Amino acid sequence: MKVVAVSIIMIIVAVALAITATYADFSDSEVGEHLLQTGSLDLQLADFDEDFGEDNDSVTQTWCYIFQYPAGMAPGDSLDSVVYLKNVGTLEADHLDIACYIENMEIGNDTDAENEAENNKVAGRDDDHDGLIDEDLLDGLDNDGDGLVDEDLDGSVPFTPGYGIFDKDIVMIINYMKYQNNITYDIVWADGTAWDTDYIDDYDGDGIITLYDFKHYEIFNLAPPVSGLANFSMKVTFGDPADDLNEYQGDQTHMVLVFGLIQ
Repeated sequence: MKVVAVSIIMIIVAVALAITATYADFSDSEVGEHLLQTGSLDLQLADFDEDFGEDNDSVTQTWCYIFQYPAGMAPGDSLDSVVYLKNVGTLEADHLDIACYIENMEIGNDTDAENEAENNKVAGRDDDHDGLIDEDLLDGLDNDGDGLVDEDLDGSVPFTPGYGIFDKDIVMIINYMKYQNNITYDIVWADGTAWDTDYIDDYDGDGIITLYDFKHYEIFNLAPPVSGLANFSMKVTFGDPADDLNEYQGDQTHMVLVFGLIQ
């Protein structure tokens, strides 16, 4: 009986998204598992400044703020880019899968505006209309011993170095997501308000597709790269300028896309 090997190669492309006053290094990794008997799968990636076969077949900084926004992204700023895929192995694959991994982080101390926005949105409100943030669990001291953090007596929002709410991917809107090969897959369109539920869905129910949703849905069963190139393109926008996005000042979102070529 003829034995046909199953060969799976996972190529990881590391990209990064950040906003105002954010500076960071970038890294990537690649995971490959090779079983070679009758043939091989070999997925290679390329982008706007890295050719196929460079950097261990992966690419870096494909969606990266530093090229367009060296000081960091402001509300309404967007990044759009494309990754090209090619199978240079001897076997044709059955399908391509794409997974998204996200890490949100604070890389510096909170600003006063950021701290106030986080308190107002998450921790408490000024329900007594005295100009102070009501008792909450974020800042200050529990002066009355009731287990809650007290309002600040001077009327200011307390400054907590390094404190953060790590959810910036929820305001990183996917305007469009498309995979093109011998056929075209429109996965997300209409500035994130329409999508193909065969591949992705609105996980948090806010009516728009964001990186937060993407990380909860692996995209399965895309047509594999055949007879040359395929490409994956995406545009991401940092929030709506009409919204108060102060709580995300200085925050960074690091995104890793994993492309899996499966036989």
